Order: sequence, then structure tokens, then C-alpha cells
Amino acid sequence: LAKDTAEKSNEFKSSFLANMSHEIRTPLGAMLGFIDLLRDPGLSVTERNNFIDIVSRNGESLSVIINDILDLSKVEAGHLKLEFTNTFPNQIASEVTLLLSKKAKEKGLELEYSFDETTPKSIVSDPTRVRQVLLNLVSNAIKFTQLGSIKLNSYGCKAESGRDAVCFEISDTGIGISE
Repeated sequence: LAKDTAEKSNEFKSSFLANMSHEIRTPLGAMLGFIDLLRDPGLSVTERNNFIDIVSRNGESLSVIINDILDLSKVEAGHLKLEFTNTFPNQIASEVTLLLSKKAKEKGLELEYSFDETTPKSIVSDPTRVRQVLLNLVSNAIKFTQLGSIKLNSYGCKAESGRDAVCFEISDTGIGISE
């Protein structure tokens, strides 16, 4: 059983690294290509600004991927420390929506955030992890949606402990995933 578990863990790591190498190369390749294009002295101001925006977006994507890899390493080593502080769900969800709205528009998709009146104004949680999870889920929704929209919704709910919590739902018109 221990051997099977170790082998499956090793397969998972290999698959993860293969996927991450692709995920890293994609934005890095775009950044290098557009940096070369920026060397053209004949570029208009509009073209230059557009290229700079593309490099910036890809840099942000690369940063998120690298942070995910580092966080996974910390989890495996038992060194990931969570911060428990006042967290403002509406603010985080609005920031995530704003950050990813350009990416959605580039694909011709609508991205919207709405919150139910039961959404708590604040909760005690790790705001960095909440933001990270929402960024990953909404980014994936954008990535796998070709037409239509992505909707991020929040509402108040109860944790297993009975404490007040916030729930987020992401729905899209993409291909979907198995239950």
C-alpha cells in the first residue's frame, strides 16, 4: 500500500511538473516575443502601449503560476502558514473580477460578479489564499469557456463548525467538468 501510494504520488508530481512547464512557457514565450517587438523604433505609441500591456499581463500570469508552485512546495514540506485576519469577500471578489475582466473581454466573454445580501462584510480568513483560489477558479473558467459568460457569485453560509462563512460559486458557459 505504501509503495502504491508513493508511486501514485510520484506520477502526480511528474504530471504536475509537465503541466507546469507548459503553463510557464506559454506566458514566458509571449513576453519574450513582445519584448523583441518593442525594440522596433517604428512602433506607434498605441502599438507600444498595447505590447507593454501584453507583456504585463503575461508577467502577472507567470507570477501566479510560480506562486502556486512555491505554495505547493510549502504545503508538501509542511511550511505553509495561513494568516487569519479580517477578510473582505466583496472586495476580493471585485478585485479578482477587475483583474481578469480584460482577459475575458479579449476572448469576447462577459465576466460579472454579484453578491447576495447575505454575503458577510468580513470574515476571519487568509485573504491571500481566498484571492488565490478565486483567481485560479475564475482563470480556469475563462480558459475553458469559448463563448458566453462567467459569473462569480457570493452569499453567506455556515461552515461545518457552525460559524458564519462566505460561499463563492463560479458558473460559466464552457465545456464543464465531470461531477
